[in-house]
Amino acid sequence: MRPIRVALLSACILSAFAAQASLAAGCPAADAAARAALAAQQKVQQDSTSIPIGEEGDTDLSVPLQKSLHNFKQALADAVEARMACAGQSVDITALNRDLSATLQRKAVTPAASAKGPTYGNGLDIDAQLTDATSAGAAPSANAAAPLVLVRSGIGIACGTDNVVLGYRWDGAHWKRVLRWQSENVKNIADAYGFPIGIVPLHDGQVALLRGTPQCASRWGQVAIDVIAPAQGAAGQRSLFHTGHGYINEEETSFKPTADGFEMRAHVASLDTDLMERVGILRYRVAGDQVTRIQPAANNGRDFVDEWLQVDEPLAHAWSDPGAATQAVAERARLLATAKKESLGVSYGAVRSCSDHAARYQVELELATDTPAKAAPHFAVIQQARNGFTLMAFNPAADPQCRGADLMGSKGK
Repeated sequence: MRPIRVALLSACILSAFAAQASLAAGCPAADAAARAALAAQQKVQQDSTSIPIGEEGDTDLSVPLQKSLHNFKQALADAVEARMACAGQSVDITALNRDLSATLQRKAVTPAASAKGPTYGNGLDIDAQLTDATSAGAAPSANAAAPLVLVRSGIGIACGTDNVVLGYRWDGAHWKRVLRWQSENVKNIADAYGFPIGIVPLHDGQVALLRGTPQCASRWGQVAIDVIAPAQGAAGQRSLFHTGHGYINEEETSFKPTADGFEMRAHVASLDTDLMERVGILRYRVAGDQVTRIQPAANNGRDFVDEWLQVDEPLAHAWSDPGAATQAVAERARLLATAKKESLGVSYGAVRSCSDHAARYQVELELATDTPAKAAPHFAVIQQARNGFTLMAFNPAADPQCRGADLMGSKGK
């Protein structure tokens, strides 16, 4: 699996006092907490030596392993917490990463190789970042919060990792934890927060987080996206948004900030099984507590139609011309109902330009079947704009003004 390109830009706060304001020399409480975490890691390894790998990623954890993995995560959080208690306001991220690695990235035990399956807890990937949302590509905001220290810990499990993200903000006296994002009750590796992992600080202090689902075999996976408002004052952290989406885990995935939110790009499944896959774009605008999907949603018109057919009805309506939206969404519902009833996919045909507008095109499609009566040909007329497309019409009959040459020539182009 290719590593994700996570657009998390760090802004190290440097001053003439940086050397004196970095981590205090010596931190006995943090060292003791790190030793406790190493002992918890060793318990995870011991409890996992007889866990088998199931088929297609169906790997269950025993009850003792579930408990020891939970305890290890808590011990890691305690170790990071203790280390942050020794940090001054102008925290030295390089020193923080060095100290966390030196005390936690030790091999707790060297178990004998087991023919029965993997050993959980092997390896610990730690990364700390000091974030500033305004430097991460977002527009300046009057509500911009103080920088966060975000610490990600990746724990080795079967066929992947399980990740914990902790966030800290300076409260005037010390670094206070304001965010904790992790899996709970991991009974199967599919419950873990695995790669791809993405962390994007947003312009008003929220954090967007991306996680994949560990699996042992299939190239088709699931990602989840969360937007969290870190704790502030007496109020705890709040979950503002959650969504999931299928993707192909063998291809590169990106997760980055935009001027008003964030964007994920990944290879996703096409309704047309001859095409199999396409580049999917999930872009979101974040305004306060509101997270809204916006365009672009695809790289070309045919892919936009493929996405328009798959999004929920309100979004399909929003991406359609107001004068045609009701009729187009109703016709879409009829086509999709037939496809579901007959267990049929979609087959895309020609993409033609239209003579009535320079940026208007028609995408031909039908249900994939050898029975002509079930093919249900349809024609999606779309209009290109600066940041995407608008669905202008969706009908069983072709638009007579859309007779240009096939712009895509053949599938896959």
